[in-house]
Amino acid sequence: MKIKSFLSILLLSVCSLSINAQDARSKVDSGIAQIERLIDGRNWGAAFTKLRELEASVMDNPSLQYLTSKQRCKMYTRINWNREANETMQKMEQQALRSGDEKIIEDMLHEKASFYAAKGDLRVARDCYDQMFRRRSYGKDDAGVEKCFKTMLDEATKSNNKTMKEVVDNLYTAWQDSIATVKDRKELKSLKKQYAESQEEIADKDSTIGLQKGTIIFLVVILAGAAAAICFLALVTMRHIRTSKKLRNDLKVSNENSAQKSVLIRNIGGQIAPSLQQIEKGGSTTLHIDALNKMLRDVETYVELDDTKAEKPEMESVNVNKLCEEVVADCAFSRVVVGTDAPSINFTVSPDTTREILKKVVLECCIYSNTENITLGFKKRNPHMGQFTVTATGMRLSDEQKQALFTAFAQVYDLTQTTGLVFPICSLMAYKMGASLILDEGFAKGTRFILEVHS
Repeated sequence: MKIKSFLSILLLSVCSLSINAQDARSKVDSGIAQIERLIDGRNWGAAFTKLRELEASVMDNPSLQYLTSKQRCKMYTRINWNREANETMQKMEQQALRSGDEKIIEDMLHEKASFYAAKGDLRVARDCYDQMFRRRSYGKDDAGVEKCFKTMLDEATKSNNKTMKEVVDNLYTAWQDSIATVKDRKELKSLKKQYAESQEEIADKDSTIGLQKGTIIFLVVILAGAAAAICFLALVTMRHIRTSKKLRNDLKVSNENSAQKSVLIRNIGGQIAPSLQQIEKGGSTTLHIDALNKMLRDVETYVELDDTKAEKPEMESVNVNKLCEEVVADCAFSRVVVGTDAPSINFTVSPDTTREILKKVVLECCIYSNTENITLGFKKRNPHMGQFTVTATGMRLSDEQKQALFTAFAQVYDLTQTTGLVFPICSLMAYKMGASLILDEGFAKGTRFILEVHS
């Protein structure tokens, strides 16, 4: 009986608190509506008096305090009392967080974003929408996170909230890129593992074949010296020949399987397979192994650059003529004459990154047999934007080559000449320092690359 009485009292207390809370909210809503009518009648004094009465009645309730502070902030904003509006916005944030109510916290973030966006402070507005997304998506799996993105994008579109849409779009793109990067890393590791296993298997088979050849030669010599054992030795020899043929066939099948596995993860296999086939046919092992190693280094460089593209290099003011002269000196060993007509002016760039991009582009242009000469130049378009140019006179590219030039693994290249990754790598290096590397489509006397940099 005592327990039943206690539970009954507890239930009544909870119901009473809920009713009281609803009554308090109803009074606040009614009071705010009355304040709005006073404001419409331009009776500001009475409006502020009524607001102070409401605030005094909700001193112990952060949720209701938030509602009254929200109304006060609107009133200060309408009469352009900016300092008071800022202070009230800070109070709203504190009250919303104290309330622990997710709906109120989200409403506060919307209000704060709109408040600062109206003042032109888009940084704070973006931060609010970023917080809003992170609160909604906390603890959810990939499917749940993507649903949050789409829901917020729909909300932004319906409310024509450009700032919110921009923030969510950027977060969505970065999230998709991070998932793609993780997948690409796993694929690259799998590729490297398969390639290493293939090399070990090929080395084992080559060693076994060499041993079998030696055995055959030894047996032939013994045959010449022991006529009495010719029949026996012939049988042994035939046996070893059959074993050798079987091993060669096994090696061929193994290589074919490796090639099929190496139609590998996207188009990287198309780059590795030709060099492996040349080694198998008796081509220069050193040449093609070096080419494969260079491709793997370029792949690692490309992936590393892609992983760290958000990291910006240090910028400093440099003399562009001196920088171009250093690139010319670094490329002096090339078969093509390289020169510069860049003016002697200063511009803010990342010197190491810029120098490396220009050098890589120049040396890659030298690979093309129709390149006659290469000239480095620079034009300052405005105080904060300049263009380095690499003009390769005579160098002709087909439309297909142009389309694939900055795309990794878009074509199959002769790895002894080029990995095809230089221009994609240079493009990522340019991106990291806030620049861009493009083709000048209007240049008709060859090929011209433009590195557009921003100080």
